[in-house]
Amino acid sequence: MEIGCLDVANTPMHGIAEQSPSPKDLKLSGRTLVTHYAGIIEKYVQDIKALTCYLPVDGYFMKKDFIKPLLKQGLLVITKTRQNANLMRLYNGKEDH
Repeated sequence: MEIGCLDVANTPMHGIAEQSPSPKDLKLSGRTLVTHYAGIIEKYVQDIKALTCYLPVDGYFMKKDFIKPLLKQGLLVITKTRQNANLMRLYNGKEDH
């Protein structure tokens, strides 16, 4: 995984790079690749938040196991919607008849 950033002139800058574990190592640790990546970002959250609170990511990361922990850390995740996204929200308010 590599995390980078852009300045206002769109100049890319390298930030963080970490090797992704093998599927075998992930299985042994009881994690998924998505939770592994969320963990990396959580590890560097203070460094990231020193620059921005926005985290633009690929649509692959539009999963609750990735987004929820990062929202709790104060990051706002920007991503595209996945094709298989289930965007239903239960309305718990009073029904008007």
